[in-house]
Amino acid sequence: MINCMKSAFTLVEMLIVVSLMVVVSAATIPSFVGYLSNQDVSQAKSQLKSDLRTFEMNSLNRVYGDKLINSGPNGTGALVAKPAYWGIKFFKGTYCTFLSDSFNYPSNYKGSSSNTDCRTNIVSNNFVRMYSLPNGYVLHSPSCAFLMSRMKDGVLKMINCSDSANITSTSSGGGIEFEKSSDTSVTIKVNWNTYGRFSN
Repeated sequence: MINCMKSAFTLVEMLIVVSLMVVVSAATIPSFVGYLSNQDVSQAKSQLKSDLRTFEMNSLNRVYGDKLINSGPNGTGALVAKPAYWGIKFFKGTYCTFLSDSFNYPSNYKGSSSNTDCRTNIVSNNFVRMYSLPNGYVLHSPSCAFLMSRMKDGVLKMINCSDSANITSTSSGGGIEFEKSSDTSVTIKVNWNTYGRFSN
């Protein structure tokens, strides 16, 4: 008669295997979380660059250049003007594109902190489109800003909504920064060069 012994793991062997799995998990999970975070930042920056380059090309190609809009920086004038500038208003988690015949600060468009999106106070004839900032990002500083792009050459001017001063000099290039609303240490920045072209 042949004796067959069934093989099985001992308790010690099981504990060794479980310990190894814990060590491997502890080493790989943080790396995977970091990878996901980097992918999130990369995707958000790519979306912003794509939208801003579309804005840039619309300005350089004079898209809607023959459309009649309300005149003046706030669009409060008569419906007689043709646009000379493309503008973007960044506000909270949104940004809106609009047309203007003025490079000056559209103070009436800034709205107030109680407003929920960028559309507030932009007159309908001058409004083009509203976008959402990607993946929970908001404007880093200030909380509201405008970019104005001159149609004939794409020269950019950035304006802080809290006053009418330029906060970024276009003579040496500039940039605009965004942060993750749930983690303000995570930021992305989109830059433009001395010619007003988005460069990265």
